Amino acid sequence: MGSCRKPKKVSKPLLNKRWPRQYENLRSLKKEQGHLKPLKNTTLISWVFHQRGLYKKR
Repeated sequence: MGSCRKPKKVSKPLLNKRWPRQYENLRSLKKEQGHLKPLKNTTLISWVFHQRGLYKKR
């Protein structure tokens, strides 16, 4: 968490590392729910919160 004060170049690899994990979670959600509409909503919300978190850290 302390390494977030570095310039913007650091945030991109962090994003690339985090996204695969999120996709895995979403796949497991798909298997459990079987519905696409709630899944899309969760992806949108998580993406918005993720961006907000990045902006706050900067």
